[in-house]
Amino acid sequence: MAQNIFNELIKERSSILLDIIKQRRSVRKFNPEPVNDNDIKTIIEAASMAPSATNSQNWRFIAVKSQEKRKELVRAIEERIKEYSSLITSKRAYNEFNAYARFFTFFASAPLVLAVVKTPYTSFSMRIMQRYGISPEALEAADNQGPSAAIQNMLLAAHALGYGACWMTGPLIAKDKLEKVLNIQSPDHLMALIPVGKTEASPAVPKRKPIEEIFESV
Repeated sequence: MAQNIFNELIKERSSILLDIIKQRRSVRKFNPEPVNDNDIKTIIEAASMAPSATNSQNWRFIAVKSQEKRKELVRAIEERIKEYSSLITSKRAYNEFNAYARFFTFFASAPLVLAVVKTPYTSFSMRIMQRYGISPEALEAADNQGPSAAIQNMLLAAHALGYGACWMTGPLIAKDKLEKVLNIQSPDHLMALIPVGKTEASPAVPKRKPIEEIFESV
C-alpha cells in the first residue's frame, strides 16, 4: 500500500516537472512589477543545484535590479552596435545587422536582469594533457557546460514561480564593455544575461523538430 502511494507521488511530481519544461517559453516583453527577493534567491538556488564538472560549480550570478545600471548595459551595447555598423559598407548588410541587433537590448524592460558569470575551470585530465603539450578541444567545453546547466535551471525555476525569462547571448557583442559595467574581472567571464519579470501573455509554442529527427538508437 505504502509503495503504491509512493509510486503515485513520483508520477505526480514527474508530471508537474514535465509540464514546467514543456510550458516554459522565451519571454521578451515584461511589465515593471519587481521580482520578489525571495524568488530571486529561489532562482539562484535552483541554478546552484545544476551539475558541473567535478562539482566545480564554476559560476556566480549578479542580480541587476537598478534601472540605471540596466541603462548602462544598454548604452554599452548600443555603442558597440554603432561601432560595428560603421564598418559595414553594404547597405543591405547594414540594415540586416541593425534589424537583428535591436533584439540585443530588450532586457531593459525587465525589472530584473541576472548576469551569469563563468569562473575558471580546468579538468584534471586537461591539466595533465596540457603539461605534455596536448590540448584536446573536446575537453575545453567542460567549463561552459556547468554554467549552461545552471541557466536552464534558472529558466525553469523562474517559470515555475510565475515569471517569464529569456537566455540572452546577443548582448555579448559588447562583452568587454558589459564586464566593465558589472565589474567582472578576468579570469571570470560574462556568459549570458537573463531578464526576468512578470509577463502579460505567454508566447506561442515554437515549432519543435520531431523526436524522430533528433533521436536514434545504436
